[in-house]
Amino acid sequence: MTKPQDTQLFNAIMNVVADLDLQTTLETIVTTAVNLVEAKYGALGVLSPKGDLQDFFHVGMEENQIKMIGHTPQGLGVLGLLMQYPEPVRLSDLGKHPASFGFPPKHPPMKTFLGVPVRVRGNVFGNLYLTEKKDGVDFTPEDEELVVGLAAAAGLAIENARLFSKTQTIAVYEDRERIARDLHDLVIQQLFATGMTLESIARRSAGSAESEKINQAVDDLDQTIKQIRQSIYALTTPENEGVSLRRRVMHEVEGYTALLGSTPSITFEGPVDSMTSDRETNQVVAALRELLSNAVRHAEASSVSVVLQIIENDLVLTVSDNGVGIPETVSRSGLDNLRKRAESVGGSFATSRRFPSGTQARWMIPLKN
Repeated sequence: MTKPQDTQLFNAIMNVVADLDLQTTLETIVTTAVNLVEAKYGALGVLSPKGDLQDFFHVGMEENQIKMIGHTPQGLGVLGLLMQYPEPVRLSDLGKHPASFGFPPKHPPMKTFLGVPVRVRGNVFGNLYLTEKKDGVDFTPEDEELVVGLAAAAGLAIENARLFSKTQTIAVYEDRERIARDLHDLVIQQLFATGMTLESIARRSAGSAESEKINQAVDDLDQTIKQIRQSIYALTTPENEGVSLRRRVMHEVEGYTALLGSTPSITFEGPVDSMTSDRETNQVVAALRELLSNAVRHAEASSVSVVLQIIENDLVLTVSDNGVGIPETVSRSGLDNLRKRAESVGGSFATSRRFPSGTQARWMIPLKN
């Protein structure tokens, strides 16, 4: 006979493996783990190759609590213990453990604790942290067994998402080489020929009413050629030379061109490549992906503009569209996560309506000195 726990675990695993986007998969793992064992708070700490905390996905805290704490955990105390010794840990009182480091000011109280490592191909990818089981009771051995089973499935889901991303990337880069050749051999040459023809007409009609319009058209063609050359450079730069933020943004936008039916405009202002770290680059790309997805799937936009700026010591991403906005019936968890992730590092996220139609989303994080 199937045990209720087995059914719970099966449903939880199916929920985790349902998506192939890595960012979404990681967020789903945390939410699923919290629901599985009825915890109030949950988090997934992702480890860097050096073994420290690289990223931190969490659920359960209110926005004002996150603001008051001011920063995500640094991997100290019991969290650090689990990072050094990746084995399940179940505690009745987190504060009484010898490795406990205490909580920062304004941190909500947490007593009961369950921690389980998540492995991908035998290597520790990160750790699941669950605290405050419902009704104040301890996490049980059955809870630990369930989360260990979920962690095993999470490892497979993460690997699947990684492989899917690599497969997409390979296919994209094969197309990029072909597109770059076509842009250079066909489009640019045709634009040059058209520009030369217009210049010849402008010289013959100098002083006429049409002359100024023709010269403006030539200037527009020159600007278009510059933009295409920039795209060709981004398309053909080898992956192993380092992926700049500028290139990754262009790559993400390119993927939504067919879905929108038009090419989103992209503007870069300031030294966006030289002033951003890998961590900040990953955050911006994740935010851009979510905003473009919303514009296509929910706002029904046909035109999108993307602006990435360095303003003083802040990195600012602005995505504007001409859509109908996000219906109230659609889940806003993705946008909520964007706001929480920005605010967790001292940034902000806000959306506003555009006239006569459309939405403008502004996502900002401070740059580390």
